[in-house]
Amino acid sequence: MHGTSLVSMDPAASPTRLVSRAAAHFLQIGESLAIAANVAAYCSSRFLSASPTPGVEEIGRAGQREARRRLATRARLVSFLRTTRHRRGRTVRPAFPAEETDTSRDREVRRARPASQAGSAHLRVRVGWAAVALLTALLLAAGAAHASDRLPVHLPKVLVPASTPAATIRELTNLLFLITGAIFVAVEGTLFWAIWRRRRGGDEEREPPQVYGSHPVELAWTVAPLIVVAVLFLVTSRVVFSLKPRTPHAGALRVEVVGHQWWWEFRYPDLGVVTANELHVPLGDTPRPVFLSLQTADVIHSFWVPALAGKTDLIPNRVNQLWIEPHEPGVYLGQCAEYCGTQHAHMRLRVVVEPEADFRRWVVDQRQPAPRVPGVDVGRAVFTSLTCASCHTIRGTDADGTVGPDLTHLMSRATLGAGAAPNDRAHLLAWIEDPATVKPGARMPALRLDESQLAALVTYLRTLH
Repeated sequence: MHGTSLVSMDPAASPTRLVSRAAAHFLQIGESLAIAANVAAYCSSRFLSASPTPGVEEIGRAGQREARRRLATRARLVSFLRTTRHRRGRTVRPAFPAEETDTSRDREVRRARPASQAGSAHLRVRVGWAAVALLTALLLAAGAAHASDRLPVHLPKVLVPASTPAATIRELTNLLFLITGAIFVAVEGTLFWAIWRRRRGGDEEREPPQVYGSHPVELAWTVAPLIVVAVLFLVTSRVVFSLKPRTPHAGALRVEVVGHQWWWEFRYPDLGVVTANELHVPLGDTPRPVFLSLQTADVIHSFWVPALAGKTDLIPNRVNQLWIEPHEPGVYLGQCAEYCGTQHAHMRLRVVVEPEADFRRWVVDQRQPAPRVPGVDVGRAVFTSLTCASCHTIRGTDADGTVGPDLTHLMSRATLGAGAAPNDRAHLLAWIEDPATVKPGARMPALRLDESQLAALVTYLRTLH
C-alpha cells in the first residue's frame, strides 16, 4: 500500500491546471500561517501584556475593537493572497486603504497609547512570530518522526556514495569531469586568447598567417581527440565490467525485486519474508554484497537508489541482476527512474541499512503471522468480507491475495502508497476511504464504507506491526 520526476506526468494535467493547483496549495499555506499568527498574537497579548487591569466595560469595548481589528487583518491577508496576480513580469497587489478597517475612534486610541504600551505591542509581535516559527518546526519534526527513522535518512545524492558500486561510479564521474573540464578550459582559453591577440589594432590591412593545409595542426586535432576517446572508452569499460553482476556465493543475501504499477515488492526467498516498498539489508563488521534479482509484473520500471548503485531496468519477461554493498547504516531513498504511468513520480522506495542484530530481529518479526489483538474483531471481519482479502495477504487470516502488497506487518513501514503519504492514522483512513485523493490513478478502488466500518477497519490495520 505503499519516483525521479517531481511532478506526476498526468496526461490530463495541463499547465494551467498545474499552476492553479500550485496556487491553491500556496493559498492554503498562507491561510494556515495567518491563522497561526493570529493565535500566537492573541496568546502573547493575553499573557504578556503589561498594561494595568482595566474595568469590565473597558475590557468589553477593547475586546470588541481587538476582535474587529484581527478579523479585518485576517480578511485583508486572505484577500491579498487570493487577488495577487502576475502580469508582464510584475506582481500587482491590491491596495488596502486604512479607512476600510480603521475607525476614527481606533486611530485616536492608537495616537493616545502610551510609549510603554507601544513597546509591549512590539514585544507581542516578536513573540507571536517566534511562536509561529516554533509551531512550524514542531510540525516538520512530527512529520519526519517514525520508528525506522532512528537511522539517519540520506537524501538521494549521486555524488555521495554509501556503497561500493556507487563509489566506483563516482570515481568514473570525477575522472570524466576532470578530462572534459580540461578540454573546456583549453578550448575556451584558446578562443579568448585568439580574440585578445587578434583584437582590432593598427594593422587592420595586414592579413594574418594562414595555416590551411598545415600537417602538424591537422595531425594534432586528429590524434588528440582519438587519445581522449580511447582513454574514456578504456576507463568506462573497466568500470562497467567491475559492476557486472556477480555470482552469489553460498550464504549470500538474495532478494527478488518485483516492480508493479506503482509499488515495489521485495521477496527474501532464503528467509521466507515478503514485504513492500522498504528493502531491509544488514550491515556487518565488514561490508558484504546483497544480490538483487529485478523483474516486473507489468511495464518497464527502473530500480535506482543513487547512493547505493546505478540504474537497472526491470523489463517484462526478463530478469536483470544488481548488487549493492552498503558501507554505512541509514535509510536510503530511491525512485523508479523509468516512466511507467500516471503515478511514476510516486513509485518511491526506501532501503534500510541496519546493523546485523537489528536485521535479524526484523526478519524474526516479519516471519510472524499477523498479531491477534483483542477488540478489533469487527475490523478484521470487515477486511476479510470485502475485496481487500482478494488483493492483499495477511498471514494468519483468510486473506491471501497477491494483487496488492502484503499487509501482514503494514505498520512496520514508514509510508503508504510507495511514499505517497506518511503511514499514520489520518492518511491511512484517507487512503482506504478513497485512494485517488492520496495517489490519483492508484489501482486500488474506493471501498465506499460507512463511518463505523471505516473506523473499525483502520483500527484493525493499525495493529499489524
